[in-house]
Amino acid sequence: MKALAVVAFLALTMGGAVLLLWLVRPRPPEPLPTCLFTDGRVENRSRVFSASSAGDIDGDGVTDVLTLESTEARDEARVYSGKTRLLLRTFQREVADFGGGSALACGDLDGDGQSEFLVPRPVPIVHGAWPGEVLVLSGADGSVRETLRGATLGDGFGSSLAALGDVDGDSVADFAVASPSSHPDDANPNAEHGRGAVTAFSGRELRLLTRIEGRHEDARFGSALAVLGDLDGDGASEWLASATEEDGVGCVEFHSGRTGELVRTVRGDVVDPGNSDAASGFGSALAALGDIDGDGAPDFAAASIEQWVALLSGRDGSCLRLVPAHPQDDRGWYTSFGTALAPAGDVDRDGVTDVVVAAANWSYRMQPHGLVGGRVFVYSGRTGVLLVDLRDRDGLSNLGSSIVPLGDTDGDGVFELLATTQHELRVYSLR
Repeated sequence: MKALAVVAFLALTMGGAVLLLWLVRPRPPEPLPTCLFTDGRVENRSRVFSASSAGDIDGDGVTDVLTLESTEARDEARVYSGKTRLLLRTFQREVADFGGGSALACGDLDGDGQSEFLVPRPVPIVHGAWPGEVLVLSGADGSVRETLRGATLGDGFGSSLAALGDVDGDSVADFAVASPSSHPDDANPNAEHGRGAVTAFSGRELRLLTRIEGRHEDARFGSALAVLGDLDGDGASEWLASATEEDGVGCVEFHSGRTGELVRTVRGDVVDPGNSDAASGFGSALAALGDIDGDGAPDFAAASIEQWVALLSGRDGSCLRLVPAHPQDDRGWYTSFGTALAPAGDVDRDGVTDVVVAAANWSYRMQPHGLVGGRVFVYSGRTGVLLVDLRDRDGLSNLGSSIVPLGDTDGDGVFELLATTQHELRVYSLR
């Protein structure tokens, strides 16, 4: 009997040891999407502020990229080829002291065949009061055509920009500028966040077309902007503006492209009923996706940062599906899920546009002090299933600070995505 007990004990002990060895076994690294390109020239620069679509500047049929970068001597706006990754243009002397926001290719405003660029400076680099301003740069030579400024100190004018298309019927594209921290003259002086405002400008004359203010104090109207598409058939695209602090939950407003009138409001607590905490900050990022539900109307995505991304109907604002924040696993400490959104193209080839979700401040427990590596996800627009997971554990890189869908730049049938870190431009194949 004692012999049997000893044998049983040894078997259990050896089995436990085998199980322990299996659990702690070395595991092969998980396969990641291929990084096709890293711009080493940016390595020696102090910062990549942002990247955005420049349209097709060099006429090769591929979206190019507009960046705001700092150097030791100055800040620069740069245009890179989306196909070859080569530097096409640099605007140096006319641009200085970026303070947040992303530049925008706003279309040809002066008839010279070149798209003009809007370069925002919403906050000061140094301490001090600043209303914010937007520089309108010539696409031909980079000279400053005009400087547009916020109405009052602290407006945050230029925090978000949007190309509206031709709103006023003069055959020249118009644009909108957000001031989410704007306070009207009669505002409560103790208001914390600002009511916010969005101003539409004529592209031809650079004059004010309309100014729309947030409906409530501290709403931060204009926290994010997106152009949805023409919903009412009047030839002008409707646009979206979020107010992330509206009633403590946030909302997204639909506005007429032609008149600027409010068409519809979608509140965060309606998207996720009974969970107002999760809806807080709704509209922190927006992206137009095209028609993903097959009803003929363009749809969009809206983030409630750290909580979820909602895919919403452009026709009536209803929630088509809710994509919850990626879980905080052994790799994640703070997720920042939803810092930026963008259409990915049809990555899974099911006929529906998919959505890119950035988590630029995602930090990793395995790094000292939880250093911020950043993470970028691609989800199916049809099902909400995770398709792609891009990770960076290199430290303070903030992968996904900006995301720019490039389409299929090399003709292999697979979409590419540009994602920035603090010091690099990276192009990934979403295979």
